[in-house]
Amino acid sequence: MRDFLKKIADLLFSRTVLGIMALIGFVAIFRPNWFHEERPDLVIETVSNAEILGVREPLAKLKIYYGERELSGSSETIRLIAFRVINTGSAAVRLGDFDPKFPLGILIHDGKIIESPTIISTNEYQKSIEVVPNQAFNGLSFNPMILDAGEYFTVNLLVLAKSGQMVTIEPIGKIAGVPRLRQIDATVVTKESTFQQAVYGGGNIQLVRMFTYFFGTILSFIGVLAVVSIPFDLLDSVRAKRYRRERKGHIENFINLENLSREPIYDIIFQMYLNQPLRIRNPYEGLVYAVNNNIDLMGLITPINQRKLHPAFDEPIDWVSHSLSPLEISVGERLKKLAEIDGDQTQKIELLKQRVTTFNSYLNSKGIPLVGRIQRAVEGFWYNEDKFREEDFHWK
Repeated sequence: MRDFLKKIADLLFSRTVLGIMALIGFVAIFRPNWFHEERPDLVIETVSNAEILGVREPLAKLKIYYGERELSGSSETIRLIAFRVINTGSAAVRLGDFDPKFPLGILIHDGKIIESPTIISTNEYQKSIEVVPNQAFNGLSFNPMILDAGEYFTVNLLVLAKSGQMVTIEPIGKIAGVPRLRQIDATVVTKESTFQQAVYGGGNIQLVRMFTYFFGTILSFIGVLAVVSIPFDLLDSVRAKRYRRERKGHIENFINLENLSREPIYDIIFQMYLNQPLRIRNPYEGLVYAVNNNIDLMGLITPINQRKLHPAFDEPIDWVSHSLSPLEISVGERLKKLAEIDGDQTQKIELLKQRVTTFNSYLNSKGIPLVGRIQRAVEGFWYNEDKFREEDFHWK
């Protein structure tokens, strides 16, 4: 499981993936408009819709008039409706964007405008926008205007309506670049759906969400795998200890069978066999393969630039200048212990080959297979050198 997680991490954080993410991030910072089209977006937001004058309980001596109209004896009331016209888009609304046949405006439902609308704004230009009441369709319209991105103005209306009757407004009109006029009622608290919460927002917001969800998904995936891998790691640890005990038992049975006294070359072979990983190809397999296929073991323990001149095994090997595979390097690292044994290097290697053949023949006779199957000695693999731990055997 640990190997699987390592492969996933290597893939996700490879140079290619990180390079692509860096390119996307660079473009997102310096060219954010590449990810979304700049266009206006008009919203009509109701900020107030309340009664300001009315009679709930009739009183004999109380009379309320609006002009010539008595309100105290009727079931009518006056409501104040305030709404904002907001450009929430990323581009300005311009004079030429308005359709003169369908001007921007609102319809009043279940009420009647009784006073000229007033515009509330700190911008003198917006205060000068002409608002035209239209009794024909019980509403009002705005003359063409310029409204930059992020700007807004507020319109106040006095509406005569029946007492207890909620008055509603509806945006109308056609503006170039605005698919539809959106309406928001700030006086009513509504909960957005999960879909609206996920997709609503401009290009920059969506870009931030993309990075957040991308890395969040990766981290969550790795976290879940890490949690799931815990029991597998524990199981692997138990199996590895049992497997190591079995290998040590094979070694000591061989020592008893051959009545062996301590021999350094056999000790090198046994330590390599004892410390082989549970499932992956290992130095002992590489050694067996090299012996069976007459591969030059001297080349595995001699630096390339010293192969013809290397007189002994007590010099450090410069693996940086080596062009060997990880498997060959692991075999060579183990065989460097030959330097601690007295004798001619060629004779020691020949004796090593004989000992490997003898021990491996014993394993084969007992039906004890190697863990993996080496196809060729230069085949690479991942091997954790930190797991190598020498042990003493019961020599005769």
